[in-house]
Amino acid sequence: MAKPVFAVDRPLVVIDCETTGLGRVDRVIEIAALTLDPQSGETIDEYDTLINPQRGVGPTRIHGITSAMVEAAPVFSEVIAALAARLSRCIVVAHNISFDQRMIGDEFARLGVPIDWGRGICTYQLSGLNLGDACDHYGITLDNHHRALADARAAAELVRVFAKDIGRSYRSASVGHVPYRLNARTLQRPEPTRRRRRQVRPAARRTTRPESGRDSDLAASLAWMIEEYGMEEHVQPMLDDLIALAKLPRKPVDAAHIQFLLTLAASEPDWWREDNAEL
Repeated sequence: MAKPVFAVDRPLVVIDCETTGLGRVDRVIEIAALTLDPQSGETIDEYDTLINPQRGVGPTRIHGITSAMVEAAPVFSEVIAALAARLSRCIVVAHNISFDQRMIGDEFARLGVPIDWGRGICTYQLSGLNLGDACDHYGITLDNHHRALADARAAAELVRVFAKDIGRSYRSASVGHVPYRLNARTLQRPEPTRRRRRQVRPAARRTTRPESGRDSDLAASLAWMIEEYGMEEHVQPMLDDLIALAKLPRKPVDAAHIQFLLTLAASEPDWWREDNAEL
């Protein structure tokens, strides 16, 4: 009998979501959930849909979703039963898992549905790289970055790369009573043209895996935001939301920024000297 790909006895479900922003008032506008067989590692189910956030869609230039695209999409109460069925008794996987769990968890909480995420697998923690750079490093195709299904498929490929590093310490998720009927209605984005992700500066790539802990989690989240979205003007409100959400004193926030800049300087000294010659 072939050796299982993953040393776990539960299916894995790889999730990814696109959102209107990062704050508590922001909403999920697209979600994907891919179920992996722990024995073979193969994808046995794919689910993805746009979601009508019942508010503005936020930074279209990042996620590519317009108000017109979600106008006829189901609202979250129409998809929650389908998502709960896929999450329950599965080990959750995501790239920067804390973000997806927080945003999806907030949607569950708005509808009064309790969820215990268990102990999931974060491919960002495993790789130490943002999704685009991790895919480049491990030879994984990532077309149409920031489309939930494309990112979830890439994360699924990435977790297969790290299968040998995944032990039995992970715990599956569980979802409480869902007072909404199972609804098969979904709405996918129009078929996209093949669009490669925006290339980031090499200096934005991490050389070490993110550490755990409250302050280091903030640093990792800031690094993830900067690596994924750059430092363009439209990103600043999202960064501000993330810092406010952490509810940390200013000193640790400043330290997180400084530590990130020091990491860039150490990893790419030539770039650092060139771009900061006047400092």
